[in-house]
Amino acid sequence: MTTRNGLTPSQIAELRAELLAEVARLERMQAAHASDDAVLAVSGDVGGSAYGVLGAAVDSRTAVQLDALAEALDRLAAGTYGSCAGCGEPIPYGRLLVMPEITHCMLCSPRG
Repeated sequence: MTTRNGLTPSQIAELRAELLAEVARLERMQAAHASDDAVLAVSGDVGGSAYGVLGAAVDSRTAVQLDALAEALDRLAAGTYGSCAGCGEPIPYGRLLVMPEITHCMLCSPRG
């Protein structure tokens, strides 16, 4: 049995697990980075340093990724996950497996 987005229930379960695992990985990364920042702050080696600038960029990118994953989980709960936001066609399972937060098919994606 497939759903309207062309995914089977087992594929949806696998993709949900992938989304949740990626959220957990990013949250662990954020926690580790925050711990590193605390150590650097105590040593006085943060802020204008190259590490501080890079760390801010990593934090920003991680926040964007976490937002995209949260939106994907919301779409999954709403039953719209796996449908292209551009054309409404199903996004292939393989594409979702590689990029579970993706919102567009290959044809509609600005990234390809």
